[in-house]
Amino acid sequence: FEQILDSGGCAVSEYSYGTTVRSQFLVQRDYIQAGLSAAVVLIQSDHVGGSLHASRRILKYNRPLVVAGQSSVDISNDEPKIHANLTLLGESTSEKEKLLKCAPIPSDLLFKLKSKNDYSALCELLKSINTQIHQTTLNQNDFLL
Repeated sequence: FEQILDSGGCAVSEYSYGTTVRSQFLVQRDYIQAGLSAAVVLIQSDHVGGSLHASRRILKYNRPLVVAGQSSVDISNDEPKIHANLTLLGESTSEKEKLLKCAPIPSDLLFKLKSKNDYSALCELLKSINTQIHQTTLNQNDFLL
């Protein structure tokens, strides 16, 4: 914490400095991270993974959830750590909605990052989101004068 602050970073928490970490605090942390983010990138998660908290929350904030494709090795080994990603990259809308506890899932908010060929489209999406966030902030600040 002190290293983050000393290096010019910022720490955001609902709890005072020195509070003992408890598992239920991690979900709240994920909500804060999603709230401060233009998008959430789901790298790997199983069906009950903690990363799904931020993934669900970002959709509630009406911002993109980027789901990373998985390696052929992990797929062939049927690694549990990739099952959520495979569900979200798949075709079944009902399974996606069940996993994310969100129905319907806005199709424009679920971005599938299957290969490096998708990077430029992702960059454009994030640029667009950042522009929208910046414009919203400016509009809100106009009312504070």
